[in-house]
Amino acid sequence: MERNDTDSGNDDAKHELQGVPNGPYSDTKWHGVPPAGRRPLPKKWVYLLQITAVLIVEFIIWAIYRNLTADFYGKFGTYWFYIGHIFAAPLIHLGPILVFWVLIRKEQLFYKNDKEEGSAMSFVFGPFKFTRKLLLTAVIVGLLGGIVWRVTEMLVSNTTSVVLGGSRFGTLTLFNIYTQSEFALFLLMTFVMFFIVGPVEEMEFRSFTFDQSNRVLPQWQSLAFSSIFFGLSHIPIAIFVYKLSPIDLIFAEISWMSAGVVFGALYMWSRNIFACIVMHGIGNWQLSVFLWQGETMGAGLTPMGMNIVSLVTSLLANGAIIAVFYLIHRYYWEPQRNGEAAFGGKLFKLQSAIFSHDNGTRKPIITATILSVVTVLLLSVMVAGTVGIGTKDMSSLSPEVKVKDKGVLDLSLYETINEVTTNEVPFMNVGSTFDVTVASSETMIVKKVMLEVSWNDETTPPGRPRLRPYTNQPDSFSATLTFGNRSISELGINPQGGEGTVSIELEVNDTDIISLIGNYTVIGSIKMEAAGIWTTIGFLGLRDDGNTCSYQLDVEYLVPKQEGGNTPSPDINRSY
Repeated sequence: MERNDTDSGNDDAKHELQGVPNGPYSDTKWHGVPPAGRRPLPKKWVYLLQITAVLIVEFIIWAIYRNLTADFYGKFGTYWFYIGHIFAAPLIHLGPILVFWVLIRKEQLFYKNDKEEGSAMSFVFGPFKFTRKLLLTAVIVGLLGGIVWRVTEMLVSNTTSVVLGGSRFGTLTLFNIYTQSEFALFLLMTFVMFFIVGPVEEMEFRSFTFDQSNRVLPQWQSLAFSSIFFGLSHIPIAIFVYKLSPIDLIFAEISWMSAGVVFGALYMWSRNIFACIVMHGIGNWQLSVFLWQGETMGAGLTPMGMNIVSLVTSLLANGAIIAVFYLIHRYYWEPQRNGEAAFGGKLFKLQSAIFSHDNGTRKPIITATILSVVTVLLLSVMVAGTVGIGTKDMSSLSPEVKVKDKGVLDLSLYETINEVTTNEVPFMNVGSTFDVTVASSETMIVKKVMLEVSWNDETTPPGRPRLRPYTNQPDSFSATLTFGNRSISELGINPQGGEGTVSIELEVNDTDIISLIGNYTVIGSIKMEAAGIWTTIGFLGLRDDGNTCSYQLDVEYLVPKQEGGNTPSPDINRSY
């Protein structure tokens, strides 16, 4: 359909969008939103090497930051982890880029461009461009796409696990992993995902890496270039926070790089960075709210099996959402850029109203308000739905206990004895675990296990004597007892400079004892969760790698009643 900006009154004119600027709305590569930058470029490979050098400098600084703060912040998702990210992520990720842009490229830092009908449609800050074009539809696509993307990942992951024998078919369950008791932490996480992680990473890898490389490369090469660096940027958190093994890191990198292709494809076709920011934010946010997964079957997946699930999920789920984005680009955005309506009939009026937000006719504050309200409503519905129908009982995700097919136990023929074991645990680094396995048999049945862990806060800083006084921050240990699909865990934190303890108790009910013929194991796990660093001012101080602890294991056994003689000793295997 030819674009006609006059009101001719014929049927074709009724399905032409008003407000399309004179002349072509877009070019064939950047759809009217070219990358930032006004100065001439050097040769292609010189410019690509400059971009690469900037990213490598940022990666090195980020790795140093992750290494220095890993012990202080503790595991992913703590208050300090998020607070530190608020300040460090923009400075470290975007700082080197802005230095390169202003001092090396000598580009202008702020300006407006992409004028249409005398009005600037885009605002430029350094190499980062923010546009009003397609603002409403692109952000809604990013918002809904992020939800569909994560749910699709969970469904593909569960299906692949069923095929590999790790999950039971027909048991897909919605798990509620949102913790209401930590509402303040949840709000902090939400802020960080939507206003720090999403904006910072998308500005770095789409608005800078993709756009600037796209000035000298074809689109698909820029998509690959930016996605590879997006994956590599996660190496510091993978090593220092997640503590992944080399093989797990390889599969995680494939997942991160393919996610970079998803964000890059959305940016390439929408040319609106806000779409990627919102999708990135809600995609990460959902991982702290809910999980779709089926019951674990047998011992579950092997580590390699889990990596295969990750690989299949990355390829299928990411490929599917990229295909959806292409269809939206091909059959909605492209006609709209040409002034043509994608839909006729009753939907035409709706598309015309939406287009008034996409072409800059409406004030940006109105469009932003609509998007904010829609986003808050969606997040609220997802949380309410998860809390309302999701389960917090995740015992079905634990490995199953194999039932031994033998005779029937008569527990009235057994009596109770107790065995208490106390041992010291060698020095534990943060994140390491110490396991104690208690085996049960027909002649010595484990009825109840109590595990108590105790430790003392260190009083002397490491190394030679210090001139300034240092205060050691509290350490934390967790204790876990696992029996079949049941698992209970508690976290203990010592008072500053004092002794810490954490204790848990697990009892095996008679029904389980009889069904398992008394043959099973109870596993006790001690984990060094966090070692508070030695501080003097703020969070600057000396690194604390871990601590030692001791444990007391009190086991109540059922043994056959005897007239006399010795009772067999428990079979306790200690492994690291």
